[in-house]
Amino acid sequence: AVGTFPRTAIFIGVVVALILSGGLMKMRFVTDTHFLYLPQKSQLANSRRAIEADFGKSPETSLIVIKRKDGGDILTMDTMEAVLDLHAQVVGLTAKDDSGRNISYQDVCITRYVAMLGKNVCVVSSPLELWSYSGSALRADGDVRATMSHAVREAKFDLGAVAPVPGSAGLVQAQALQYMAFYNTSAPSYTDGAQEAWEHALRDVILAAVERDDMPLTVSYWSARFNEEEAQGFVEKDSYLMGLSLAFILVYVCITLGGPTIDPRRSRVLLGATCGACTTLAMTSGFGIASLLGIPLQPISPIVCFTLLGVSVDDMIIIVFSLNDVDHSLPIMQRMRESMAVAGTMITVTSFTSFSAFMTGYSVDFPAYAFFCVPAAMCILMVYFLQMTVFAGFLVLDERRRAAHRLDCIPCVGGAVLRREVSTLKKERPVQACMRKYHARALLWTPVRVCVILTWVGGVAVSLRALKHLRVGLDVRATLPDHSPILSFVDDMDAYWGGSTLPAHLLVIRNTNISDAAAVGEIEDLVDALMDVPFVRGVRANWLDAYKRYRTCFAEATDVSAQALLGSKEDLAAYLADGAVHECASEAAASPRALSASAQSVNATEGSAAQKAAAMDPSLEEPAVAPRRGGSSLIGLLQQALSKTMSGASGSVAHGAHVPVVEGGKDYEQDVVLGKHPELVEAHCIVFTAELPNDMLEAWHNFEKMRSLVQSYAQHTVSVDAEIYEYKYEFALADYIMPIFGLKNLLQAGLAVFVCLCLFLPPRIAAICTMTVGFIDVLLLGMMVFLDLPLNTITLVSLLLGLALSVDYSCHIGHAYVMASGATREAKVKDALDKIGFSIFNAGGSTLLGTLFLSASQSPIFRTFFVLVWGAICLGLIAGLAFVPAVLSFIGPLQQTAHKAMHMERGHASRPASSQAQRASLL
Repeated sequence: AVGTFPRTAIFIGVVVALILSGGLMKMRFVTDTHFLYLPQKSQLANSRRAIEADFGKSPETSLIVIKRKDGGDILTMDTMEAVLDLHAQVVGLTAKDDSGRNISYQDVCITRYVAMLGKNVCVVSSPLELWSYSGSALRADGDVRATMSHAVREAKFDLGAVAPVPGSAGLVQAQALQYMAFYNTSAPSYTDGAQEAWEHALRDVILAAVERDDMPLTVSYWSARFNEEEAQGFVEKDSYLMGLSLAFILVYVCITLGGPTIDPRRSRVLLGATCGACTTLAMTSGFGIASLLGIPLQPISPIVCFTLLGVSVDDMIIIVFSLNDVDHSLPIMQRMRESMAVAGTMITVTSFTSFSAFMTGYSVDFPAYAFFCVPAAMCILMVYFLQMTVFAGFLVLDERRRAAHRLDCIPCVGGAVLRREVSTLKKERPVQACMRKYHARALLWTPVRVCVILTWVGGVAVSLRALKHLRVGLDVRATLPDHSPILSFVDDMDAYWGGSTLPAHLLVIRNTNISDAAAVGEIEDLVDALMDVPFVRGVRANWLDAYKRYRTCFAEATDVSAQALLGSKEDLAAYLADGAVHECASEAAASPRALSASAQSVNATEGSAAQKAAAMDPSLEEPAVAPRRGGSSLIGLLQQALSKTMSGASGSVAHGAHVPVVEGGKDYEQDVVLGKHPELVEAHCIVFTAELPNDMLEAWHNFEKMRSLVQSYAQHTVSVDAEIYEYKYEFALADYIMPIFGLKNLLQAGLAVFVCLCLFLPPRIAAICTMTVGFIDVLLLGMMVFLDLPLNTITLVSLLLGLALSVDYSCHIGHAYVMASGATREAKVKDALDKIGFSIFNAGGSTLLGTLFLSASQSPIFRTFFVLVWGAICLGLIAGLAFVPAVLSFIGPLQQTAHKAMHMERGHASRPASSQAQRASLL
């Protein structure tokens, strides 16, 4: 049909592709690493969604690592004063958004209620909260190091590179600290551009501040939005590489299709441009289909484009070479029919095997992996469709142009009759002649083919032994472009917090009868048991303790029963709505254990200069920020109670009488979800800190220990329905299950490839081809061990890509073997290599050239793809031109398939005695 109506085929192909390309209007771009590179159907992911539904969406954080320019100790007065100066610039910053509005930190921040102020104030987190962000309190502190050392021992802060001071008792030194600002992701300011504008201004302010000569500090900066901007930025910066790849591919295709000629009547520049146009349409329509299916773009999506440049040209080269092998004296319709009977079958086999392999990736619970595989599969499908319609139609028109001796780029202009005979159009090129004369002959020498098989199998065996050394994990550096400012932040975190960090963890308990003293006691026993775990450092915020102190404060007698002390659910609701500070009626509240964690007590003496300065400091009357508190909602990022607001904390507290006071629970109202049940509290959370190793597999084992402890309590008690959450454990889970997910998907892809091959090839050849691509993936894993590349989402995509690409070369030689003539296996292999070997070589070269410019990318992700894709293609070429032919020469089937018999019969019947007689018969 295409040979008869080429223009109709072209029109249909272009119209369908353009309509499907309209799906790009629904395209969206996703760069959230917490979403892309984490399993979204795991128990931890379900816990995260449930926690956000109960306690609110997690805030976004700007995290600033602060250190001295001279690399010295930060636990000094001048350093803390410089940090306080930087803090004042941050909280006093005002920026303008696109509409010209003035945006302050108060417009974008997370707030918490401070009872002593009677209002909500913005939250920041830094060691400055030890002095209530007061310059007077800081300067009045006689020993900054002692104050900070005490806070470090109690795990209030996680300083970087902490070490004991030689010759001191309990004092420490440190080289870095963290300063955090928190943004309200549920507020309109987060989506209307206000938060983005303020954060951009924040980066400018802190960078300008540390460049001053009088500033002893230097900083590095990170935020989720900044990370997304950097991840998206390198895609835009590397877009020129796509143009270079397309240009080089077009030059390569034009030379390959038409030969190294300057005769415009024999060249195929216009046909080569058609290859580029079909590839471009396949990209836009393939991504359009994916967008219509709800699949977003992501940072690794451009890899599909680079790969498609080579893959699409592979099949087009095979179509043209197959047409060139048909007798040129036949009419173009007959030649197309014969060539597509061979090339069309090969392309159908490889296209559907690649499509099936990629579609298996959609079942993998890693969005980055699934979102890569679906567009890749759709693009492969559209390449096949456009090859069968648009490219085949243009090929027919180009052959008519060549037969009429018209010029290439301006086919409406005729040329002189070619001086050479038609047979010279099929003249072999040097590489083609060399492969035909020597390649098959050398390969089929028995010692050579035995050596090829043994070498291949030996490489697979060595790779299997090396797999025990394969690392697992996704380094954050791999997701960032070279020279990204975030890399300095990553380096600082590794340098100063290289062993482990001390993040807040949530202990979430559901369906608790707060009036039941036994149930509350079981929760307290669980908390105590967690505190006995070696790597758990302590509780940071416990609303339940604060509530019991509050109830004790108002108890009329000290011997009140535990049941009466807890009160009812209505009493709890009243406590959470209470935003006042109360003086206790009971002496029992005067002990340190009875004091509120967020207020503690106001010192009544005037013996401490720090307390006086804090009380008189005007900044405390209208403070811009509040310290962090782990007990507020939102995944434990607000991690600690308000320090002694009216008195210097940690070492600067004077000895004297205490006025027993407690605060209402308004500060905890987001930590408790009362629910609609008349007695049960639907959900509540307690925040504790635990060491989290940077080795994610070790971190996962720690999490398993804590989770097992919680589950054991849940099994032996009726009232404890609890779980532990910290978002980094999702990354640990990803590393832990990555080998299982990878093996499972590669086996699924291999099975899909085998099933597809069995539809077109004899089962024995299908098994050989499937086994070969499995060996290629094993060899790629061995190469990853040698190059120290870890197994992660990125490299797993590369392995699937290698499977989908390398199967083409094995399929081509397998199909050519089926179609080859010869009474012996060696003869059939030689005939197959003579007919298809050079086409496979050219096809591999186009794919190598299409991905060549990935090596110049600014992204480590793209460069990793380059290494593994080139490895897969080179191994695929070796397999298609050496290993598979060698195996077929020993165990290939000798029966002629019905498909081959029909083709040969049709081919012989279609050749008349002369071209003139055939033309007459057709007319």
